[in-house]
Amino acid sequence: MGRGSGYRFQMAATTRPEVRTPGRSSLLILLFALLLTLALGSLVPSLSRAEETQSKTIVGQVLNKAGSPIAGEPICISSEWSFSCPATSDDDGRYRIVVESYYARFHDLPQWPRVHVGKAWSDSRYRPVQFRTDGVTTIRTVLGPRKAAKGVVRNKKGRTLSGVQVCAGSDGIFFGGLTLRGKAPGSAQESLICDTSSRKGRYKLFLADAGELFVWDPKFVPLASKSSMSPLVQDVAPRTRAPLRVIKVRQSAPITVSGSTGMPKARVCLNSGADRFVAGCTISTDDASYQLQLRPWVLAAKPNRRAELTAAVSRAPLNGESPDPGLQAEAQLRLRPGGSTTVSWGALKVDTEGAATQAVCLSSKQTPPPASVGMDIAPWLAYCDYFYSPLGGQWNVHEPLFFRSAVAFRVGYERGLEPIWVGPRGAWDDARVFDVTPGQYVVADLVHG
Repeated sequence: MGRGSGYRFQMAATTRPEVRTPGRSSLLILLFALLLTLALGSLVPSLSRAEETQSKTIVGQVLNKAGSPIAGEPICISSEWSFSCPATSDDDGRYRIVVESYYARFHDLPQWPRVHVGKAWSDSRYRPVQFRTDGVTTIRTVLGPRKAAKGVVRNKKGRTLSGVQVCAGSDGIFFGGLTLRGKAPGSAQESLICDTSSRKGRYKLFLADAGELFVWDPKFVPLASKSSMSPLVQDVAPRTRAPLRVIKVRQSAPITVSGSTGMPKARVCLNSGADRFVAGCTISTDDASYQLQLRPWVLAAKPNRRAELTAAVSRAPLNGESPDPGLQAEAQLRLRPGGSTTVSWGALKVDTEGAATQAVCLSSKQTPPPASVGMDIAPWLAYCDYFYSPLGGQWNVHEPLFFRSAVAFRVGYERGLEPIWVGPRGAWDDARVFDVTPGQYVVADLVHG
């Protein structure tokens, strides 16, 4: 089996020193280890360098162009490694923060972080400013006003609509749903700038940067997006005019999806259309069963239309992870309001604990695997349905895999330069076959078979 992009190295203690002439493979391994050590050393500052970092206090004041103090502006600190906002300007526009120097990549000298006065995506009427802190301990910052993006909200017939919530967010915020995922339409959004249309249907969004425009309202979506129920309208920037046409939506009668995740304590998420309308997620029980209920958003004029849904599964997220780590094995559903259906998955977990493993291969093929093992992993990438190697492999070996339909795998791994298939003799022709079917949890133990 191929080496992938890296090896784990172990050193065995011996009672007597032994002198050997290194072979070609040993030289390659030593060279790789040396290169890896040098690469990691360039990314992480040494302890001795870290002890040389310094700190200092910066005192500042935030003013507008008329010279009046600005209160409530966030004061943020950014480096190559972090971003935080430890203070806000007080009623006199003043603030005090402590900054620390740090070692950036490919720099032998400590660097001072930047200070940001204000945030681009906030409800402030002032444009944010950032400055370097090299040689700076006291500073006055003058903020200019933001420019507005404007528009008028109308219904399908062209009549103006009041009370419709319109928002803008940073470019790409909707892609992947990192901020909007799981949030109810109309709810407060920390990273969106919002306004509600006036009695004459007008709105203004005071922007510091270009971004994306949303109709973020519990009762309306953009008319052009009615098929997907997406809130995303178009790109938007300061000084632009963006008239909007919207159409009414409403939540339907409940839809129920239930079944088994195969593995206990797995996470099932149900989406309706775009990420704005995520129904929510649930964790399966100790027997791997689950039930999830959704009231999808539908066009108010066509409340009985079938809803387009997507169900997907992952292991339960760990602390600090995104809500849906590694969602997989999606199931596409079309259900009428008030309906129900069953969706089940099978789960496969590969346990490498105690195995000297350089690469792992899962194969559903009936043909014998490649005969040779060497630096060229292309034959194994083509042969394996799932392939993992420690440094940059295609699959994280610690993650379970979920399947909507029955599948049978042989599981192999590389030890030294030999491919070992899980089974009585480690050979492919008598390797154990792991059958994974919906509702079943299978563990492939590389050590105990």
